[in-house]
Amino acid sequence: MKDKSKKINLRRILINIPRINNLDQDPILIGGCGRTGTSLMSAILDAHPDIISYPAETNIFESDRKFRSPRLNSFRNKVRFYRFLIRQDIPKGCRRWCEKTPSNIDALDHIFKEFRNQVKIVLMIRDGRDVITSLHPLSKGYYISLKRWIIDTSLTLQYSSHENVLIVPYESLTVHFEATMKKILDFLGNSFDDKVKEYTKFSGVQSHDAFHGNKLTGISTGSVERWRQDRHKERVALLTESPEAMDVLERVEQYRKDFEQDD
Repeated sequence: MKDKSKKINLRRILINIPRINNLDQDPILIGGCGRTGTSLMSAILDAHPDIISYPAETNIFESDRKFRSPRLNSFRNKVRFYRFLIRQDIPKGCRRWCEKTPSNIDALDHIFKEFRNQVKIVLMIRDGRDVITSLHPLSKGYYISLKRWIIDTSLTLQYSSHENVLIVPYESLTVHFEATMKKILDFLGNSFDDKVKEYTKFSGVQSHDAFHGNKLTGISTGSVERWRQDRHKERVALLTESPEAMDVLERVEQYRKDFEQDD
């Protein structure tokens, strides 16, 4: 998604400079396989008074590290993040920024080095049968390949015990919304706020190409187990007939059970 944030103007710069300096809590980066709810997570967190989310992916960590020194790379990327931030309407009293790019999952080791572990990572996972049968709002066709889901999800699960990472099942978010958001905010070190429950009203991320109709909507379980529809039968068979994919799916299902048992 292209950055549709507002253009820089002098008034916004003068307001944002001190507010950017107040962003003193560890930043939040969101990643995971596409169609797992990364955009939704970004929008929900933006509703929290302490958090501002970028309205679009920055793709900053998709590019190669320019310097050998992690410190130089960290400085370079912070400057690039601030260039995005300066364009936003940063709420007064906001304490941290949040950015979502699905491919952040591919750069986590670099991210930890560049932020010196002063960063929180939220990774999304989802039943692969629903992921590979998800229709992209723009193309109207199947979007995520089975291979991509296997690779991205396997990589995500490798970080399940990392102290700076929380893996969130999409199904837990939609079926047990409030309990899941409380767990996420507890991990982030933020208190739960009722505005999060009304995120469609308070989030500044109201549109995104990943949203159907390009519009942020309330939580729905309608896309959970969508794969059971007859029209997806052949597509689902690609996964169920793959031993590798079924192994990953079993690990995802077990992780979800453990995640919800901890509530």
